[in-house]
Amino acid sequence: MRRWITLGMMTLLAAALFSQVLAQSGTAATLPPFIAALRADMELIADEVFGSGQRPELWTGSADTTSPSIIADIWFDNEQLADEVFGRGQRPADWIGATSSNPALVTRNVRHDLEVLADAVGGTDVRPPGWTGAAPFHRCSRTVLNLVYLLETVYATGIRTAPDTPG
Repeated sequence: MRRWITLGMMTLLAAALFSQVLAQSGTAATLPPFIAALRADMELIADEVFGSGQRPELWTGSADTTSPSIIADIWFDNEQLADEVFGRGQRPADWIGATSSNPALVTRNVRHDLEVLADAVGGTDVRPPGWTGAAPFHRCSRTVLNLVYLLETVYATGIRTAPDTPG
């Protein structure tokens, strides 16, 4: 019971922090399509992990991209998936998690971690039918992801690699 209360309080705190940052940042208009695809892919993996239509008691399932807690909700659900796949509190070395208060970075990190989960569940580069996915760089190391972020935010440029380029 204590664990559930702690998890609930962490979610509320994360939602408050992320909603405040999201409201102050200019990224609110660019995140919703990315978040919608992320949530859809997460639900596909959840079907494989928990069973079709079956979810843990605390699963938010939130898909409302206008909700102030959407980023915290997808992070929280992704962590529940990771607990089931890797074991409670256990994460692989390349797991990033919510390591920033920047909503774009947290969302990017969750996408990266969902790709790690998908590899663990279905096998490397095997995705369930209907998978939307994201740009291949989301599967790269944290260092590469941070370099891409710097290119986009500081130098106003981005990656120009074809999406089908092998990793």
